[in-house]
Amino acid sequence: EGADGVVVVQGTDTLEETAYFFELTWASEAPIVITGAMRNPSLPSADGAGNLLAALTVAADPRSRGRGSLVAFNDDVHAGRWVRKAHSSHVEAFSSNPAGPLALVSEGLVHYFHPVAVRPAALPLENADFSGLVPIVESGVEDTGELLETLVKAGVKGVVLAANGAGHVSAGSADVIERVLPEVPVVVAGRTGAGPTFRGTYGFRGSESDLIAMGATMAGWLDPRKSRLLLHTLLATGASRDRVEAEFRLRGDLA
Repeated sequence: EGADGVVVVQGTDTLEETAYFFELTWASEAPIVITGAMRNPSLPSADGAGNLLAALTVAADPRSRGRGSLVAFNDDVHAGRWVRKAHSSHVEAFSSNPAGPLALVSEGLVHYFHPVAVRPAALPLENADFSGLVPIVESGVEDTGELLETLVKAGVKGVVLAANGAGHVSAGSADVIERVLPEVPVVVAGRTGAGPTFRGTYGFRGSESDLIAMGATMAGWLDPRKSRLLLHTLLATGASRDRVEAEFRLRGDLA
């Protein structure tokens, strides 16, 4: 309350997930900026101090207000909506494919490339119950859907499929999805790391059109990890199937 901004420092393995969770739930106009380090202080070219200074600079800049969750890393500023860890060891480990960074920190100044965008309303967390699992299941060659069916029988709250291509699964998986959809919501995200799920290009068994007709929700531009966070947060707050569909349309599509 009353701060110009907030800086969060954490390990980088799950930093993108923290950033997106804040993107979903951060209601303040003050920015929340997440950063970390790829090299610890004992290594040559340690990056922690520089990243922290950049994050503080971004958080204090008045032009950061209204931008929600941001990640400051290697002098780039990424939106929590897009950022992902794209390399296991490089100092430039974070990217925002396909949108690109929002800004660059140079000579102690933040240079924004894009105006402040309209953000969806923050999801309320009052009385939220995050108990229960919302796993990610990855599709692949000769996938039969048995793992998905086993997870649903075990009592998961919902499932995110990391699907092939633009949101496709095998015919066997499609049969299982059709059986389990009355029990749990199924969100279909692309496993490629870039690009959206389709909505009406293909019509074969297990295609995006087939899955939508069954009642599955397409994730749009959200990757599987972000889709899991959104679905789990919605289910934790008691969202209906219609609300889940509407929120993924709102936050996953660009149209």
